[in-house]
Amino acid sequence: MLMRAMLKSIRNGGLRRVVFTLIGALMIIGLLPNTGGAAVIPAGEADMHAARAQNVAKIQATLERKEIAARLADYGLTPEEVGSRLDRLSDQQAAEISAQIDKINAGGDAVGLLISLALLALLVLLILHLLGYIDLKLPRPKHKQPS
Repeated sequence: MLMRAMLKSIRNGGLRRVVFTLIGALMIIGLLPNTGGAAVIPAGEADMHAARAQNVAKIQATLERKEIAARLADYGLTPEEVGSRLDRLSDQQAAEISAQIDKINAGGDAVGLLISLALLALLVLLILHLLGYIDLKLPRPKHKQPS
């Protein structure tokens, strides 16, 4: 039944109209500008972009610290100038600066180290006192005797 209807439509020129409509629609779609596309990025290139983004973020976070921002302002650099110069860094320069920041931060905070050492020494003294090896002569609380 369906085949007979299709054959009758073809004889009457109905299929011709559908074909010409599809051809016209495809021609119009083909003339439209291609606004975007997708492509596979090589793994090494994607890693380079991610590494650069991490390096630039680390440098930017360091430059936003109060002390460094004040020092840059002393040199006459505004935050906008610093940002524009940061954007012009090559991948290799950004990696080198990031590595230098890591070396500077690796030293850590000397005050934190001193506090840690003092607490460790107090802990060792307390353990030795509790085990009876040394007498620290700590004041004992006085108990009131009931009268």
